[in-house]
Amino acid sequence: MVKEGIYNNDVYNYDPAEADILLNMQVGESKSLREDLNVESGFTYQRQPDTMISDHTAQTYENVQPWEFPGGTKEIRYYLSLNGCTYLIGGYLDTTRSNQPGAIMEDLYHQIVATVQLMP
Repeated sequence: MVKEGIYNNDVYNYDPAEADILLNMQVGESKSLREDLNVESGFTYQRQPDTMISDHTAQTYENVQPWEFPGGTKEIRYYLSLNGCTYLIGGYLDTTRSNQPGAIMEDLYHQIVATVQLMP
């Protein structure tokens, strides 16, 4: 659990301040979570239309050039609020169809997310 106002890396990729920025974006809007011009593109997310996960609405974000990942990697994040909790579901996808061991293609990722069941 991440306590409000405290970020101590207990949840991978979850920083309450960054989540607040993302959760207040409009569909189609792009924003970087970093101000440093040298890394800003690696932390730029575009708000996508909502996605239904386990019959709940999740806000969807894409980063087409995640920091410190090889070219052709895309990150997709979903934020879903339910019963006072925020769920972060995400993954890094191989858009090059490299067939590298462990690589997840976007179509497989969407199939996996479609099977997620939340039981709060």
